[in-house]
Formats: sequence, C-alpha cells, structure tokens
Amino acid sequence: NLPGFKAPKRKLLEETLAGLARLGSPAARVEILRRAAFAFTPLLFILIGIPLGIVVHRNLWGVAAACGLVLGYYFAMSGLQALAGLKTGLAALFFLPDLCLLGTGLYFLGRLD
Repeated sequence: NLPGFKAPKRKLLEETLAGLARLGSPAARVEILRRAAFAFTPLLFILIGIPLGIVVHRNLWGVAAACGLVLGYYFAMSGLQALAGLKTGLAALFFLPDLCLLGTGLYFLGRLD
C-alpha cells in the first residue's frame, strides 16, 4: 500500500443490485423496482424540460411548472415507498410517476409549433 492511500471499502451485499437479487426477499424486490424507476427519471425530466425551455422564454410559468413537477414526483415516490413498505405487492406502482412524467412530456412535445 502507498502511504496515505486507503483501500476502497467493499460495497455491502445489500447495496448492489446483484446482491439484492440474490437476497430474494420482498423488501429486496421493492428496492430493485424503486431503483429501476429512478433510472428513467432523468430522461423523462429532459423530455419535459426541452419543450418548456423552448416555449417559455421570459415567463415564470415554466419555472413554476418545473418546480411543481419535481415536487410532485418527489411526493409521489415518497408516498409509494411508504405504501410499498406496508404491502410489497404494490411495488410495481413505482413506475406510475414515471408514466405520468412520460405523458406530460409527450403532451408538451405535441404542443410545440
């Protein structure tokens, strides 16, 4: 070892997707679906942000809409995480906010002139 160099910590088994899949518990399934839903979120926000950036020039409507969408997504995912903690069968609902963002983004894209 080099002086002043620390070896990186190994990830816990529960922190990796492969480790979660091997666990096979309902809580692990919930975590896998939550991470999969979060993986698509940046693309969906880009899908919404491009039309908002093009259409809204000097109006605060776009800023308010963007803040509302981000907060709405956050509250929806927090609520769904609490629901999935109570009943793990509802874990597939983690994709519901993503579908709402997809619909909103496609709506805004369709309204572009």
